[in-house]
Amino acid sequence: MTNTKETILKSLPLVEVEYSDDKKSATLTFLDKEQGEIRQITMHTQGYDNDKNQYVDDPEQEKKIEERCQKYLSVGFADLEKALNSEHDIYVYEKFCSLYHVDLIEPFDKKEKGKIYNTKITEILDNGIMIQIRYQIDGATHQTKWNYSKYFEDLNKYMPNPNERAKKLTRFKDTFGVPFEQKDTLVGKPIMVEVKIAFGKFPYGEIKKMN
Repeated sequence: MTNTKETILKSLPLVEVEYSDDKKSATLTFLDKEQGEIRQITMHTQGYDNDKNQYVDDPEQEKKIEERCQKYLSVGFADLEKALNSEHDIYVYEKFCSLYHVDLIEPFDKKEKGKIYNTKITEILDNGIMIQIRYQIDGATHQTKWNYSKYFEDLNKYMPNPNERAKKLTRFKDTFGVPFEQKDTLVGKPIMVEVKIAFGKFPYGEIKKMN
């Protein structure tokens, strides 16, 4: 397993804005004078369709990017050039940069099959698509996902199934001993995670029932 690192570069000026794809994408270039380097962030107002292997129009993604531009750059996506010369903290990761902290999830490796890790819960989320239980192993963040949605290609989005969510909430209580509404009380609690393989090729972490 690798340890994903984050570096924050303080107060880098935005020196260039370059639009592409009929102004549906924009690349922001920030100058790190101290290191003599540039850092770039690309924003896409379209969503990526894995089956078509291309970006397609996505109103939800467009709204999300517009909100991020307003929040972090104080301008709309169409007016990014108005933010030139403004200074921003840039979060640097191994393969990309961001205007904000990004929770990177480290996947398990097939070689870890059968291994059992003792760790502690760091965060529990419900993003409307799945329940995510996060924990750290050797300094890297992993998560166990309980999905209750289905992806529809025509809509290019996941749609939740209320019945499946109800089943996952029952599983949550059976596993952790408390209802999902009390999830915050589980942060910091010890758990055991066993690495298993789904369908012979997808490694995942199974959380053992808490005593």
